[in-house]
Order: sequence, then C-alpha cells, then structure tokens
Amino acid sequence: VTIPVSAGETAIGSAPLKQVDFTASGGSLNTYMITSGGRYVYRLNGSAEWVVIRDLGVGAAATDIHVHGGRIGIAYNTGFQHSADASSWTTDTTDADRFATLGANLWRAIRPNSVYSATAFNGTWSSAYSVSDSTSNINSLVGVEQMLVIGKEDGVYTLDAEGTVVPLSPELRGQINAAFASLAASATFNGDYYFRTLNGVVQISAQDGMKHRVGLDQLASPDLPTVVVQALCSDDRYLYALCANTGANLVILRRSIGGAWHPFYMDYTAGTKRGQHIAVSSALGYPALFFSYFDGSSTYTTRYIRLSTHHNALRDTSYTF
Repeated sequence: VTIPVSAGETAIGSAPLKQVDFTASGGSLNTYMITSGGRYVYRLNGSAEWVVIRDLGVGAAATDIHVHGGRIGIAYNTGFQHSADASSWTTDTTDADRFATLGANLWRAIRPNSVYSATAFNGTWSSAYSVSDSTSNINSLVGVEQMLVIGKEDGVYTLDAEGTVVPLSPELRGQINAAFASLAASATFNGDYYFRTLNGVVQISAQDGMKHRVGLDQLASPDLPTVVVQALCSDDRYLYALCANTGANLVILRRSIGGAWHPFYMDYTAGTKRGQHIAVSSALGYPALFFSYFDGSSTYTTRYIRLSTHHNALRDTSYTF
C-alpha cells in the first residue's frame, strides 16, 4: 500500500532516513519519520497519510530520531529537540548526531568520534568518550544487551566497564567507508547486532562478541540482482534487509531466527526504485513493514506491507489463501 503525503503538506524532498514508533503522552501509538538532511518530521494521520508535525527550522538537517524515557528526540545539525507529547518541544543547542538507549541510559554521539551518556534528553551529560581517531565519523549507535555498539566508518567499537574503547572489527580499519554500519543499516535481532559492510552484512553476537558473515554477499541466484544492503530492521521473528539498487528491481529479503535468508518482496515493474529506508511499525493497528524508494529523479515513495499477526499466517483472518 502506498502512503501519500496529505494534501497541502510539504512533500518528502529527500531520502527517508529513519522511522520510529512513539506513544505520545495523552495520545496513542503512532509512527514518525525523518528524511536525510530534511527539516520536517512526518507522522501518519488517521487516513494513513503523512503529515508534517514538526518543522525544525530553516537550515536544519535531521540526523536521527529516537525514543527514550517517554520522550521522542530529533537530532539535527545545530542541536536536538525533544517532546513528551510530540506537540510541545524543547530545544537544546547541545550538538547531537546520533542517539541510542542502553539500559536506563541515553547515549549521544557527536561526529566524528565523541559519545556521551545521560539519564534523559534533558539530563546532565557525562564527559566525552573518544572512539578511535577523528579521521572517521560515527555512523550509528545501538544498545545491544549490555553493550553500546558504536558503528564508525572504520569499523565497529564498544566501551568496556571502565570506559575503554574496544574495537570489535579491527580488520575493517584498512578499508574506511561511509557505508559501514550506517544509521539505516544497523540493527538488533534476536539479541545480536547486525551491520552493513561494503557488500554484505556481519553479525556480532552480544553474548561473546563473535563475528559471523550472514550470507548476503554469498547469494548467487539469477533471480536476484547484486545484493548490497541499503537498510535493515527487525521484528520478533525476522530480520529484514532492503537491498540497494540503481535499476528497477526492488528486493526485500528476510532472515529467520534459524539463520536462513529468503526473498520476501520483489518488485520488477518498470521504473527506477532505489531503496531508502525500512522499518516495522504497529501504528496502523497491526504489524506492518514500511519501506521507501527513490525514482532517481525527484520522487520519494513510501509504502507498507501488512505482516501476519500470528506466527502462523494461516491463522490470521486478514489474509486469504
């Protein structure tokens, strides 16, 4: 199902970057989306259309959206804003590029290589932890089990109990690339951490820190295009991978807890469809997989696929077989 922008609202003018679900105080669950470098924050209305609920201001460029402690926060190039009801917003001029939650703590990253912790968006921030050197940027922050996982252009890092930086993928330092562990392509699934490399996806176990290639770079089928991941997300059953492409073939793969990848959605219709973001949301009253693509010219399209409510889809009365 295609999700249009509501009549009279500002069109989506840059690539959808990240989408999160949030229950506003005094309200109900809804889903919120930012675009890459965009000044507008979008939310679904009752007609399943996007409406602008926040204008960050002229020159603002959104970099992350995150939920912590009953508040939603949006990072952008000159600070961040946060709100409990998605209506009344507090502006903080403290720099922020990425957010993550680990336990009760909120973590904030400033590119290229600094991270800080606090107990809330409006809490007192710790002194900086410097992660590797400043020649490569932090791309993402993710809290996994007891680890803060920091994805950088030169690999993946964490902090030990004393705050010492520990490299989890030192072999990647020789091939610095902006695609490593990008914001859209780093995710947790079944207690483990997954991140995009140049040509595939690597899994890092939260239990022992062991790394595993998870097979996307090994897929070899004439039915599939070259598999390079643009974005990742997960629910309680599957890890989903939206594949990047420059042509007309839009592909979403999913990986089960058992470790097997399967094609989930394939669009071979005419027209360029370059994958952008992917997210699972329950804002429609049932689980749905949201995704977006770009026509290579000027139009960004967002859509959703209704997911089965039951683990056995045959038991879901919303489906016909």
